[in-house]
Amino acid sequence: MSEQNFSEELLAEHNNLRQKFGNVHLLELDPDLSNKAQKHADHLAQNKSKLQNSKDESVGENLYYFESDDGLYDAKHIVDYWIKKSKIDLNNPALPNMTSHFTQIVWKSSQKLGVGVSQANNGGIYVVAFYFPRGNVVNYIEDNVIINHRSESGNSDHEHSDCSEVKNNQAKKEKRPADKVNQILEKIVKKADKEKTGKISLTKAKKVFQLINEKFGTNFTNMDAKIFFEKFHNLDEQGKVDYKEFRKALTSLGLKLNH
Repeated sequence: MSEQNFSEELLAEHNNLRQKFGNVHLLELDPDLSNKAQKHADHLAQNKSKLQNSKDESVGENLYYFESDDGLYDAKHIVDYWIKKSKIDLNNPALPNMTSHFTQIVWKSSQKLGVGVSQANNGGIYVVAFYFPRGNVVNYIEDNVIINHRSESGNSDHEHSDCSEVKNNQAKKEKRPADKVNQILEKIVKKADKEKTGKISLTKAKKVFQLINEKFGTNFTNMDAKIFFEKFHNLDEQGKVDYKEFRKALTSLGLKLNH
């Protein structure tokens, strides 16, 4: 199987689950994200590393490693294994209280998938799946993992020697009040724009992320703000973005804001 065919099959397996559990929009393969995933897979293979998450905090990750004499890999088996590791009963799913491989796969606000595959010279195969916007954001499971369907579980009897890893942050059941986030945003906007033009600078947008991290223990980075502005929203001549658009960007990252 070619790597492109494998990527498409892995995408299909992801979207199959997303349709069954939560009926959320389908993921799309993204070339830039796949390039990132490929670089991390190559890094792991070259160093014959144990599975380690990348240092890129702007993406979500699911990782998988196995050994194969024929170099074959099966997308369904890999997703089945991630589900098994997540301890999710697909016949009777319940909302989990901890992030996992499964929660990242069905995370509502994630829109893009990147896939990388690399084989070490000892035969070990590394599979890297990157997600953007990243999922598994602490305390936002309930907003992004919507389980409203029942499904027959797809079990695999394939013999394997493998392991897997996920960016996994324990989530508490308590939800941090959205109005506190809005208070921070409003305070920053007032300071950033005394002329009340409804614009917020990229510098001040990064400050919002910093304050949210400090107040709520999240792990957003300056790059999260920059990526959203560069890829999804146009900065004006003064390097500012419409405040409403910035709020939309925060919402798509998993922050539940007042409308």
